[in-house]
Amino acid sequence: HYDFNVDWGDGTNEDIILNNTNTPGFSHTYVSAGVHTVKIKGKFGGIGMGDSTSGNDATNRAKLKEVTNWGDTGIASWQNAFSYCNNLTISATDAPTLAPGGMINTSWDSMIRGADSLTTLDMSSWPVEMFIISRAYYGFAGADILTSIKFPKGARITGNVLNYLFYESGKDGSGLSVDMQDVKVEASNVNMTQAFYQCPVIEMKMSGWDISGSISSMNYFLSSRDEGLNAANDAIDLSNWTTSGSGTGILTLNSWGLSCKFPEINTSGWAPGVTENCTDMRSMLRNSKVCRWKGLDRIRLYKLHCNWSL
Repeated sequence: HYDFNVDWGDGTNEDIILNNTNTPGFSHTYVSAGVHTVKIKGKFGGIGMGDSTSGNDATNRAKLKEVTNWGDTGIASWQNAFSYCNNLTISATDAPTLAPGGMINTSWDSMIRGADSLTTLDMSSWPVEMFIISRAYYGFAGADILTSIKFPKGARITGNVLNYLFYESGKDGSGLSVDMQDVKVEASNVNMTQAFYQCPVIEMKMSGWDISGSISSMNYFLSSRDEGLNAANDAIDLSNWTTSGSGTGILTLNSWGLSCKFPEINTSGWAPGVTENCTDMRSMLRNSKVCRWKGLDRIRLYKLHCNWSL
């Protein structure tokens, strides 16, 4: 997936073929300092700025300033794509294209982790076939001023490591909006612990999830930041979750909304199978300031140890 021409933006063009993407394959030294627009044409399966085995370090990551166009290069991996590129912004309005053979690497680990200048990431028009997510450990975490992130509908979760998914993203801002609807949870024992820890969440569009596997943990899932008080009444939308096939739903919700502060949480339309196998809801909304929970009647309790403090 690496057979391309690169225009380095200083009058230099280079044809490059890489057979082993885990080995540093190419580099370029500029004669004069300044801003250079790099253009890539051909097969370029992905960028891995956070991958130190490719020769990247903090100095090189800081040099990546902006993505202005995704182009037609055939993406096959997003793992570590822009991890710790702390000066990066994305102004591209087109959608990246999928590699002819699909995603070779389905890990989204640290995709934008530590991209501290990134304010928005709109992936809603990207090919949904890219979103076969076998891992997303700190996938979209630690982007300090992120305000909005959008996914296409129908992403598939095929692996179980999704803890710290958005951990601390937006923590230095005033509000974070997440749009991640109609997700298909196909893997068993998916870990989504502390997905929104210290995120200033004011909007969650996460309706229509279908669990044909299981979510082993959604412990400490919601944010406890004060910005939640500014959310609109219909902003925290987790409605219409269901199970299909042999799916066993959510297995633990311990401290799911501990100390969260939302005017309203919406879980209306949850199928019984979403929670009927859940055995731990201790402190689920302990010390929370939730004024209204739409769909509480859809939370099915069975053989459960509960210790709720509302």
